[in-house]
Amino acid sequence: MPRDSLARTENHRDRAEVLSARQGGVGMATRKSATTGEEYRYAARVLNRTADLSLTNGYVRVAMNLAEMRAVATYVRLTIWAIGLAITALILLLSLRVARRIAKPILEIASTAQAIRDGDLRQRVTVSTNDEIASLATSVNEMAERLSSDIERLTKLEKVRSQFLGNVSHELRTPVFSIQGFLETLRDGAVDDPR
Repeated sequence: MPRDSLARTENHRDRAEVLSARQGGVGMATRKSATTGEEYRYAARVLNRTADLSLTNGYVRVAMNLAEMRAVATYVRLTIWAIGLAITALILLLSLRVARRIAKPILEIASTAQAIRDGDLRQRVTVSTNDEIASLATSVNEMAERLSSDIERLTKLEKVRSQFLGNVSHELRTPVFSIQGFLETLRDGAVDDPR
């Protein structure tokens, strides 16, 4: 405001915000402006208050149109919502990516364990990390290796058992057949034959 217009400016010392500032240092009030006819929010603050609070050098008084304040508040609120939604979407996307990254090796381990359970002992889990999931994958691979070795050993033992039973059967068959032949001969009358 130009200095020469200060003389024509109305004194605002009796306005509600100035009276409140005089009491507590800062004052606020809301009312319609007599000049514009629009609602404003007024604020006043005491300048250079003395230690005993008896004298002041003046006040700073500001006003802001309430419609503009509401528009700014709405803009800020919408901006905060938009940023919040964007952050939420980003967090969801990152969460999905992390979940897939964690789930993929677990699903591979589950699939391999299923194949091993169904008898395919050649299946192994690919170990590509160095974490708990890799430890689990290594354990599944070791289990499959042990099962494979145990089954191979059992197969060899079964083969040895089968061969042993075949050999024992053969070895027992010869004397049994000999005894059976002697018995049949004796039964057919060789008992009474003096020779």
